[in-house]
Amino acid sequence: MAMQIFMVRKANGTQEPFSEEKLLHSMKASGVASSIQQDALKRVKKHLYNGITTQEIHRSLEVLINQEDPRAVGRFNLKQAIMALGPTGYPFERFVARLLDEYGYTTQVGTVLSGACVTHEVDVYAKKDSREYFVECKYHNLPGTSTDVKVVMYVKARGDDLRDRLLLEKKDPHKFQYEPWIFTNTKFSSDAIAYAACQQIRLTGWNYPQEHSLASMIEEKKQYPITVLSSLGPDHRRTLFENNCVLLSDVTKKGSACERLPLPNATRLELEKEVNYLTHE
Repeated sequence: MAMQIFMVRKANGTQEPFSEEKLLHSMKASGVASSIQQDALKRVKKHLYNGITTQEIHRSLEVLINQEDPRAVGRFNLKQAIMALGPTGYPFERFVARLLDEYGYTTQVGTVLSGACVTHEVDVYAKKDSREYFVECKYHNLPGTSTDVKVVMYVKARGDDLRDRLLLEKKDPHKFQYEPWIFTNTKFSSDAIAYAACQQIRLTGWNYPQEHSLASMIEEKKQYPITVLSSLGPDHRRTLFENNCVLLSDVTKKGSACERLPLPNATRLELEKEVNYLTHE
């Protein structure tokens, strides 16, 4: 008897066949134990139906994983935690800057650079070794939203203006150049990817490129956003954002602005306990 194929409705409205491999991969990447993975997969498959949404599957898994390993559920909810950096894009810009810091870049948020024609406010200015980047951060608070080719073309135009300024100053544009780099918390359209490849513009999306995606960059350094913390309320979250505390490591770092925040002792202890639980194997 042929195995029934169930269609899953994605956030953007399209459908695809249910994939055991994709589900197991997402749990494995979150640090969920193999025994829990198989049990969760069996229980999810019992409730499949044609047209089930990815959100329904995610919620079911979240409940199951939380029962067995609360530490893993924080990582499993990582994509939703990045979405929770909104509603504005500014916390996402700070998050990208702090993440790049962990990779050895020197960063500044909200820098103004002069082009040949106009000035440009850059979301994140990043420098490492002899290379300088102007980073455009495209935050979306709805899953399934793509960063399209118009954004990449806009960034290309800004890069050209910055490069032309260097030519006016008689600087070698190959030695002194602001390289464009676009981060998004969702995905890029196929045209955006094609145009960026043609124009040599660096892209980092949630799962793109596969080897150096935003998700993999976060997991590699275990630099999770504070929005994964279940013990952190919206008011305290806002206070931490305002003090440039966007990573879990910021919460417990000695001498940081986070350490000096007027948080109740019980809240601080609960935060530290949850941070240690999430960041240690």
